[in-house]
Amino acid sequence: MTVAGAQGRNEPAQLAVPAALTQKWPALTSLEGAPAFNVGRVYAAFAADIDNGTHTVPDFADAVRRHEVIAAIERSAASGERVKA
Repeated sequence: MTVAGAQGRNEPAQLAVPAALTQKWPALTSLEGAPAFNVGRVYAAFAADIDNGTHTVPDFADAVRRHEVIAAIERSAASGERVKA
């Protein structure tokens, strides 16, 4: 996975992932570059959130909210009207 970004009217350019993020979970470094690496990182961060009472990665409540927004977009597209999300 690559991440790109642009500022203003500049062309998008690939952004480097800070080493602090890729090296935070050393047990996963052998998977770096594979889809499993990102999944493992999210699971590790989710477990840390539960242990520490933090909220650094999306949880079920975030997923519910995203689905509510998607449903509102679908209702708006079908009706041609603005809807509250």
